[in-house]
Amino acid sequence: NDVAFQLVSAQLALKQNRITDGEKHLEQAIRLEPANESHRINLGVIRLESRNPAVASVARAELEQRTGNAQALRALLVHHTSRRRFAEAEQYSTALLKLTNSAWSDKLEHLTVLRGAQSPQFDPFLATLQREAATNVFAASELVTRLTELGAATNAVDWVKSLPAAVQKEPPLPVAVASAYFSLARWRELEDL
Repeated sequence: NDVAFQLVSAQLALKQNRITDGEKHLEQAIRLEPANESHRINLGVIRLESRNPAVASVARAELEQRTGNAQALRALLVHHTSRRRFAEAEQYSTALLKLTNSAWSDKLEHLTVLRGAQSPQFDPFLATLQREAATNVFAASELVTRLTELGAATNAVDWVKSLPAAVQKEPPLPVAVASAYFSLARWRELEDL
């Protein structure tokens, strides 16, 4: 039994919704490579969503011990956000953003958490993201899409109008703006794109 086999078997079992088998393969990977934290984190992520409250509680505690790990923080963030427990989600999101390997997508998730929590930090954090995205059309497009999903399409459209015309026309930003206009039922502006 080697680790690669166990990991592939775990992935296959999980894709086939055979959770218990996936857990067993990850447990075996942990026995074979006890120093590899990623196996423990993967198992914790699976067990965090367990229907058994005791199993989920233990998994949550184990992941919380690994708050220096982006994967563990992301799992805890998603777990709490999906349950609309935004105060807890914000704690994990804030910790995640302090890590050197946090990504743009982590910032967008933080924005989602702030919106869900109706936090006064939403507007200042949004302004920071807008400054960061103003020179990167892909980041700008993702920000517009996220704002539209959050019910803030008007903010998104107004911000895009403040960008240089060349940036506004560069793909994929017009597609994101079109979605924002569509969500607002602003058909004239949509036709003008």
